[in-house]
Amino acid sequence: MARPKGTPWRGPLRTCVGIWAITRLLTVGIGSGIALAMGKSVTYPWRIWDGEWFIYIARHGYGFGPPHFDPSPAFYPLYPGLLWLGAQLLGGNTVAAGVALAFPLTLAAFVLLFVLARDLVDEKSALLAVVYVAVFPYAFFLQALYSEAIFLVCAVAAFLAAERRRFLLAGVLAGTAMLARAAGIAVLAGLLVLAMKSSRRRANVLRLATALPVFSIYPLVLALQGRSPKAFLTAEHGWRKYSAHDPVGTVLAPFRSLYEGGRAAWTGAIDIVDKLVSGSSLSALAIHDVAAFATLVLFLPLSVLAWKRLGSAYGVYCVVSFAIPLVVRPAAAPLLSLPRFALTVFPCFIVLGTLRLRPYAHRILLGVSFLLLVGALYLWNHGSFVVA
Repeated sequence: MARPKGTPWRGPLRTCVGIWAITRLLTVGIGSGIALAMGKSVTYPWRIWDGEWFIYIARHGYGFGPPHFDPSPAFYPLYPGLLWLGAQLLGGNTVAAGVALAFPLTLAAFVLLFVLARDLVDEKSALLAVVYVAVFPYAFFLQALYSEAIFLVCAVAAFLAAERRRFLLAGVLAGTAMLARAAGIAVLAGLLVLAMKSSRRRANVLRLATALPVFSIYPLVLALQGRSPKAFLTAEHGWRKYSAHDPVGTVLAPFRSLYEGGRAAWTGAIDIVDKLVSGSSLSALAIHDVAAFATLVLFLPLSVLAWKRLGSAYGVYCVVSFAIPLVVRPAAAPLLSLPRFALTVFPCFIVLGTLRLRPYAHRILLGVSFLLLVGALYLWNHGSFVVA
C-alpha cells in the first residue's frame, strides 16, 4: 500500500530514532554491564567469535596463513573494509571503530526499514516492524563486530530503491550487499522479481546486472592478496556439509536440515528439562538447537505471509535467505547460526508488524522477545552460546 501524498514524516521518524536510541542504549548497557560484572572489558561482547575474524582481516587482509587452513575468505570484504577505514580515523583502534560504526549503521537500518515498510503497509505496522527487529533476541549482533548491520542497510536500501523504480541504484546496492555476506544473492533474487514485473522489464534487469561487477571486487581483492579468486566458495568446506559435486544431495539438503534440526531440538529440549530438574548447568548447544528450530518454525510461516502480503519479491528474498543455510548444512550442529541469519530477513518483521493482534498481545510478544535478548546477552558474555 503506497504512502498517501503529503503524509507528514517528522513525527514517525522521530519515533523511529527514539526506538533506535532506547534499544541501543539498553542493548549496549546490558551487554557491556554483564561483561564488566564478569571482570571483562566493556567491548568484550562486541568483539568475540566471528568478530575476531573481521578484526584480523581489517588489520591484515586475506593474504595471511596457509590457504588450506585459513577460512578468512568466508568473511566477505565490505565490513572489514569499513572497520579498516574507521580504524584510520580512530588511531588504528579497530575494535573502537566497530563499536562506533554500529550506531549509525543500526540507525540507518531502522530508518530505511521504516520508510520501506510504510510504503508497503502502513505507518503503525512500520513502527512495530522496527521495534520487533530492535528487540529480536539476536538483535545484539547489530551492535557486535559482525556484518549483520551493514548487510541489513544494503538489503533494505536496495528494495527501497527498486520500489522507487531506481533499478540502477538497486543493482549497485545489491552488489554491495553481496560484498557483505553470501546472503546478498537473496537480495538480487528478490530484486529480479520486481524488475520482471516492471513495465521496462529488460532494461531494469540489465540495470540490476550492475550487482555483478560490483561483487567482482571481492575476487579481485583475493587475487591481489595472493589467494584464489574463488576462495570464498571453498573457505568453509571443512565447516559445512555442502558439496557442489552432489546435486541430488543439494536438492535434499533442506529437508535433511529440517529433520536433523527438529531431532536436535527435541533432544536439546529433553536435555534442558533434565538439567533444570537436576540443577546442573545447561548445555549451550542444547539451547542453540531449541532456539534455532523455534526460529525456523516461526519464520517459515512469516515468509509465506510476506509472499502473500508484500509480494512475491519479498517472499523470494525470504525463501532464498533461509535456503542458503539449509543447503550448506553446518557440520558442527544442525541449523547453526540460523537465528542470527533470521535477523536480516526483514520482510518477516514487517509482516509481524501487520498482524492484527490486540495491543497488549504485541506488548507481550515484544516484552518476551526483549527478555530473551537479555538472556542471549548473558549467555553470549559467558562465551558459551553457540550462535556465532
